[in-house]
Amino acid sequence: MIVNNIHTKFLVVLGACFFFFSSMLLAQQDTEQDIDLNVVIQGNAELFLNDANKVSKVPKVIESSVELTPMVYSLIPRKPTQKIDLKPVPAAKVTIDKPLPKLFRAYAKGAVGTKFTGLGELRFMDGYNRNGTFDSHIKYFTSDGFVSQADSIADSFSDLSIGLTGKRFLKKHSMGIAVDYDREKIHYYGYDPDIFPENFDADDGNKRIYNTFSVGANMRSYQRDTTKMNYRGTFDFKQFSDNVQGVENNFIVGSKSK
Repeated sequence: MIVNNIHTKFLVVLGACFFFFSSMLLAQQDTEQDIDLNVVIQGNAELFLNDANKVSKVPKVIESSVELTPMVYSLIPRKPTQKIDLKPVPAAKVTIDKPLPKLFRAYAKGAVGTKFTGLGELRFMDGYNRNGTFDSHIKYFTSDGFVSQADSIADSFSDLSIGLTGKRFLKKHSMGIAVDYDREKIHYYGYDPDIFPENFDADDGNKRIYNTFSVGANMRSYQRDTTKMNYRGTFDFKQFSDNVQGVENNFIVGSKSK
């Protein structure tokens, strides 16, 4: 049975090869001749559609999770190899300054000389005070002069000075005030009244009195914060006058900030 099948298959293959080679030879002999071949198949055509193979399994989502092994850090204790050499610290020398000397809150002095020359001064002030300070003084100096022995020429002079100053410290500000008065009396001599009549007066002669009065105030701030501004303001007034109707007034107002 198996031999007959093999023999049949061999004959079919041999016939197909003979037909193929013979058609090629005919084609090579006459290349211009067309080959018409009609194939007639007799029978009923049966059209059929194969059944579709459906997948009966429903897809599912499988979540994959990876377990992480916890990491553990361990420190291997190791003793330091460096040797610590302790050196003793010498004792500190503390120098204690002497306390501030005691301040005298007031003093007075005076002097007397020839030609009726005299000097007197009195000053009064406060001691140590963190809230503020003040100072007041008066000083007077006078002399009859010594140009002529018989005092025939009026050359006496005198100086008077009175002053008061004070300062007050606040939390972040300070205020100060000062009041001063100076009086200077002199006599001009050595001028000929006929040549310089304007320097002499019928009543006072050659005497001149110069008065200077001044008052001043100031205020400033002390801000430690660098984002804030520090300022300083001042006010000064000075008046100058004499005994021949001379008067001069000055005002000064100033400010500064940084």
